[in-house]
Amino acid sequence: MSVTGGGRRQRHDATVGGAAVIEAIVKNGRTGIIVPPNDRAALAAAMRSLLESSHDELQQMGRPAREVVVQQYSIDATVSTWEARYQKLLTAARRERRFAPIRRRPRRGRARVTGRGR
Repeated sequence: MSVTGGGRRQRHDATVGGAAVIEAIVKNGRTGIIVPPNDRAALAAAMRSLLESSHDELQQMGRPAREVVVQQYSIDATVSTWEARYQKLLTAARRERRFAPIRRRPRRGRARVTGRGR
C-alpha cells in the first residue's frame, strides 16, 4: 500500500478500509512493523531493521501473518462471511414481511384448442 501512489480510490481505501485490515493482520513486531504515516525516518528504520533480520526472524514474522490472511481473507472465508450476512438480512426481512414466502396461485382452467385456425 502506498500513501503517495495510486488514485483517489486507493487512498480512500487505505485510510478507511485498508487501515483496519492492515491492523487486523499486522501486530507490530510480531507479524510486521507498523510505522506512522508520512514518517520517512520511521519507515527507513523499519526497512533497515527488516534488511538486517535473519531469514528465520523474517519467517517467524511472516508465518503468523499469512495464517491470519488465509483463515480470515481466503475465498472460502469471504464467501462464508457474505453468506452469513445475506442470511441474516434475509431472515430479518422475512420477519418484517418484506419478503414473505412465495405462495403459488391456484391454476385456472386453460382454454382448449380443438382444431387448427379456430
